[in-house]
Amino acid sequence: SSGINAEWDVNNYISAQQARISELEIVLSKQAEQFEDKTRIMANKLSVCESRVSEKYDALKRLKEQHESERKERESETQVLSCNLEQLKLRNKCDMARLEDKLTEANENVSQ
Repeated sequence: SSGINAEWDVNNYISAQQARISELEIVLSKQAEQFEDKTRIMANKLSVCESRVSEKYDALKRLKEQHESERKERESETQVLSCNLEQLKLRNKCDMARLEDKLTEANENVSQ
């Protein structure tokens, strides 16, 4: 009778352990699903962030190119204006020389 009780106790213990293992497997399975869901959500968030960073990088790159283009344009305009100024100075110098010649000629005519 005590052997039967001992066998009964062992069987009960084994059954209880198997039930506990089954419960733990269910809990682990649910946790694994939750982990996969969270991982999927994080991967989606990361993808959105990568996309935003890429868009911002492209926008900054375009802005930099635009600024560089505008800078070159201003540089070119400055060179043109500088050349025009030099031409005006030369023309002015020539005009002044002509006027001085005419003035000298006029003075000579008056003194004759």
